[in-house]
Amino acid sequence: MFQGATVRNAVPLVFSEEIVMRKAVLVSFGAMILALAPPVEAQVRIGAYGGIARSNLSGDAPSGAEYRTRTGPVLGALVEIPVADHVLISVQPAWKQRGAKIAVDVDGEDERQDSLSLGLSYASIPVLMKIETAGGKVFVNSGLDAGFLLDASLSPVEGDGPDEDVSELIKDFDLAVNFGVGGQFPIGLPRLTIEARYTQSLTNVSNVSVDIGAEELIATRFRSSGFEFLAGIWIPLGGGK
Repeated sequence: MFQGATVRNAVPLVFSEEIVMRKAVLVSFGAMILALAPPVEAQVRIGAYGGIARSNLSGDAPSGAEYRTRTGPVLGALVEIPVADHVLISVQPAWKQRGAKIAVDVDGEDERQDSLSLGLSYASIPVLMKIETAGGKVFVNSGLDAGFLLDASLSPVEGDGPDEDVSELIKDFDLAVNFGVGGQFPIGLPRLTIEARYTQSLTNVSNVSVDIGAEELIATRFRSSGFEFLAGIWIPLGGGK
């Protein structure tokens, strides 16, 4: 009888412990959601940016030639969505030019000479995670950059020779990884930003299936990489800070 009473008394205790545990799990889960949710005062940001890309190609180069750094423009817009304190998802669609100069052997010259410029124009969609310091003046970001080829051309570095369309020799899609660091400065409500960003292609951008030789100056395997130096401006929607 005493034993039965003990069991009967223990059952409510077990149920009570399960209820407490469930509540603890729910509270913990809710706290995690609140931690990931944007602060009430945080606002979605919109803006624009531009700069230059100092890019190069790495990998195979045609015989008697090498790739060298080429400078191209970058122009884009941005939308930044807060996901936690000082953490945002930044989507930055842009038009940008990558590529490289091609230096070739020239009779009578000790060093290879810049002869052609390979320009690769992309519609680019970087999606980055951006982390700011407590004051918001310094940030780092990283993420993936999906590039859709708009055109590709070979043009002479010097002279008035015609451009050659080589779009068929370059793949339509390039996926790159980005790493950046920068600063933000208030100019009233808007914020001025400056950033240095490293970009490294993860895929082979050549669409040449067999070696077509040095005449075409497009090898079978190479990737794009380089630095982007950017400046921009953003404002919070709704007038927040």
